[in-house]
Amino acid sequence: MALTHELTDGLESDVGRGRRLYEWVRDEIPHSNYQSHWTCHAQSKRTFWRCFMGRRIWTLVWLWGYHGGVLDLWESNMSGPFGDISNSNRDPNDLPLLDKTYTVYHYNYQRGASEAVEDHMHQIEAVLNSVDGRDRTPPDQWDKLLFWGRFVGSDRTHKIVPPGCGWAHYPPNAEQDYDWANKRYVETDIEDWKPDGSGKKQRMNCDRWVGDSLKWSVYWMQNIPGADNGLVYQDRRLSNWWIFIGDSDNAMRQRVGLIEAAGRHRQLP
Repeated sequence: MALTHELTDGLESDVGRGRRLYEWVRDEIPHSNYQSHWTCHAQSKRTFWRCFMGRRIWTLVWLWGYHGGVLDLWESNMSGPFGDISNSNRDPNDLPLLDKTYTVYHYNYQRGASEAVEDHMHQIEAVLNSVDGRDRTPPDQWDKLLFWGRFVGSDRTHKIVPPGCGWAHYPPNAEQDYDWANKRYVETDIEDWKPDGSGKKQRMNCDRWVGDSLKWSVYWMQNIPGADNGLVYQDRRLSNWWIFIGDSDNAMRQRVGLIEAAGRHRQLP
């Protein structure tokens, strides 16, 4: 399943020329309330809300800004008929509620492409953890979960035990957060992952992703179970996990899980 993106609108503030399109109306650093924390130049406000309220074909909003005490928004934030599943505090009232789910990503002008893509990795983790029930599972049972325990290979510590496929901050051989350039070798089945642990393991270190955090992000996403993955867990086929990112409303409406419902095969478009 390939995900494609189309830019449908854009707006850039012109602070440097004496014209502030956005002015914060509270003294504290704004964090998540996109509705009440700012007032806008009239023309810009019309464009912004047209993007939010008038066009319902898009599923992503990308915001770029500077951090450091001026603008501190969530790396990802979601709103829609099935709630907020995102890397945020999941405030149900901080974004306009439409009849279709959309996700707002906030990128930092002062960082690079790797940090921007990491926003997406954390969003994928948040969504898959939610579908897998981690939010409702006691932390001491996280290692039993399909995504966090078996695919990622982690537990309540967020470390990789035993080496599995890893997550945003932790490649399979990592020993601490952001350990993307670790030369330590481990055995991992990331390229042939199977839920029962029978996948072919290979000896690997950071050379596989050239010690680069951006390349690690791409590599990790390439190994998420996709369409027609042929994987089975407890006699049930795994679904296409990318459906929760590319068509989340359809997946939620049909109550799709990480594994297919017993006795049924759901073919999503």
